[in-house]
Amino acid sequence: MGIQISDDKAAQHICNLLITPTQVTINRVTGWGPTTRNAALDHQALAIERDHWYTVLIELCGNDYLAQIDDSCVLYGHAEGLDVAKPRLSLISSGNVAWYDHVKVWDATPDPLWPTRKEEVLKLKAKHQ
Repeated sequence: MGIQISDDKAAQHICNLLITPTQVTINRVTGWGPTTRNAALDHQALAIERDHWYTVLIELCGNDYLAQIDDSCVLYGHAEGLDVAKPRLSLISSGNVAWYDHVKVWDATPDPLWPTRKEEVLKLKAKHQ
């Protein structure tokens, strides 16, 4: 299962978060249709339990990509091309059933303290690996 962010008008994928039963990955995605390519920015082993609800948070600011699952998994990536309009959000089930609840999307103001906070996030990420 996962979350895909794309721009239909530009016929371009932007990024995604993919969750398998054993791993979580954030990708910079390029192309469209048969030209789609995933480039892993970060991944972490994580045992996903069936019939268990997880809280997923994704933050995109400029070319930085931060994803967190509960308090046990933190992923961070940086890639050129993430700092574009993101008009489409797709919830992916990969042909199987996936349950999503309380989905919230907002356009937030970038945190001017992000450079300092980024260091803290990377320390937290290292703690969970």
